[in-house]
Amino acid sequence: MRRKDREIKGPADIVAIIRAADSCRLGLIDDSGAKPAPYIVALSFGFEPGPGGIPAGTFWFHCAREGLKLDLLRRQPDVCVQLDTEHEPTINGLGCGWGMRYASVVARGHASIVEDPDLRRHGLDCLMAHYERLWGVPEGARPGEYNEEIVARTTVFRVDVDSVTAKRRA
Repeated sequence: MRRKDREIKGPADIVAIIRAADSCRLGLIDDSGAKPAPYIVALSFGFEPGPGGIPAGTFWFHCAREGLKLDLLRRQPDVCVQLDTEHEPTINGLGCGWGMRYASVVARGHASIVEDPDLRRHGLDCLMAHYERLWGVPEGARPGEYNEEIVARTTVFRVDVDSVTAKRRA
């Protein structure tokens, strides 16, 4: 990391940034054309720190049963997850003096599609828990209960984290 003064190393601080984010971007490699190119998509997510804490952990995602994202994951499961939060502009009199406060996390890992029904449900529970923690449980909602027809049409995949970097500009 070039800006060591902004680097965040504390596992609890890194998890706090992940928990505060309301979406993330998943970076994949699109090697379907003549020249491989990056492909980035914004997703809802859930996160579980590993038993040893960060840098280990698992991001959980869900999507439709088919599409470019899944095609790319099947061909090249090494991916990158990026999250950021704490956005606030810093304004200077000159346009080139403007900047942004932020906190961000970049995690690299290996994606896999989850077929086991219990593990799929666990992944969905992690995803729902993330948003319940952010926004609360709406009145009348029943956490942990799912429409089984929709679950049957939903793909759950996970990204097991290999490495994490984080930084903050305060």
